[in-house]
Amino acid sequence: MNTEIMTTEEAAEYLKVSKQFIVKLAKEKKLPATKIGRCWRFSRPSLEQWISKRLRVDEEMYTN
Repeated sequence: MNTEIMTTEEAAEYLKVSKQFIVKLAKEKKLPATKIGRCWRFSRPSLEQWISKRLRVDEEMYTN
């Protein structure tokens, strides 16, 4: 899985969550994604940024 663009299945595997959860977050615009036709696509660098941002927010919440 070295591609920059991932399918829903690949994104779910990468984030260790269900496909349904990935789709839910994408639909709610809480996860960076693009819909092409009926399929969601996810950029690996965007997901990495999203994870980093979430970790920083969580870290700040517990250190303050």
